[in-house]
Amino acid sequence: SSGINAECPLRPGYPATLEPTLTHKFFTLLKQKNILRRVYTQNIDALEFLAGLTDEDVIEAHGSFQRSYCIECGKTYNLEWLKHEIFHPEKNEGVPKCECGGVVRPDVVLFGESLPERFFESYPKDFKACDLLIVLGTSLTVSPFNTLVGKVQSSVPRIYINKTRPGSADSLVGWLLSMTSNIDFSNDNDLFWQGTCDDIVKEICEKVGWLEDLNNIEVQNI
Repeated sequence: SSGINAECPLRPGYPATLEPTLTHKFFTLLKQKNILRRVYTQNIDALEFLAGLTDEDVIEAHGSFQRSYCIECGKTYNLEWLKHEIFHPEKNEGVPKCECGGVVRPDVVLFGESLPERFFESYPKDFKACDLLIVLGTSLTVSPFNTLVGKVQSSVPRIYINKTRPGSADSLVGWLLSMTSNIDFSNDNDLFWQGTCDDIVKEICEKVGWLEDLNNIEVQNI
């Protein structure tokens, strides 16, 4: 095959443009205000980094497209390189390849693989030190990530921002794999704030006088 008609298997689910949202900018704003300890995320799109956070700020439970590596020699590549390879399959017969000829894969956790060591090393001290837990845009239906909300001290306020209640999303895949579990979010110091993340973080910033700061956060689009 000439490879001209090849298509990278990552391309169908990969957006043509990666653009951080207001919520990603909010994370960076919290860092600028010196009140962010860490962002824990299940997302693999690397948008937190495009909004200005660093590796130190983010724990990626399921890995990230921010990094990719050759399965043969171990050489690492960045997000820009990977995206270019994904959208130019005619160069590589549909599969991103290293200089050595080995296949380059995103540094993401595939089904059956263990979560990164950094996840398990970091969350005990991070959640012990947490004095406010904000949970955004997750249904809290899939373990073990959803158990993190129970790792803070019982006196710590928890704010859950989502379009549906904790554990109430239709997670067919999770149900089939028996990975779902019920999360109790009914303590006296818990708050369920229903709506879209972007709308609510904007409202929060309006109420505390941070809206201009939020809008001034510079992001990178690729």
